[in-house]
Amino acid sequence: MAALRQRLPETEIDVRKGGKLGIAGAPIPGQCLISVVQNGSAADKAGLRPRDVVVEIDGQPVPDFNTCTELIGRHGPGEQVELLIERPQLDGTAARFRRTVELGGW
Repeated sequence: MAALRQRLPETEIDVRKGGKLGIAGAPIPGQCLISVVQNGSAADKAGLRPRDVVVEIDGQPVPDFNTCTELIGRHGPGEQVELLIERPQLDGTAARFRRTVELGGW
């Protein structure tokens, strides 16, 4: 890892371990917007979709994608987390719902 960081000093290297939700997102300050849901992942099995926003994980606020990654990484594969999700509606409003998700592994 040290050699990689030395060769690519301008590159952010994201090493993940622990549980896996199976989503991708952009580093947007103020929200954790899901851009991709990996097929067959824990997120997919829980019915999460692109454009959903992860608001909380186990009651803790999720202000951005990096926080989401950090909170999920504190759990191992097979552990459950409770998500509060916000989903945009066709009428311009947003609906919130909770999902208990069993995490996958890397």
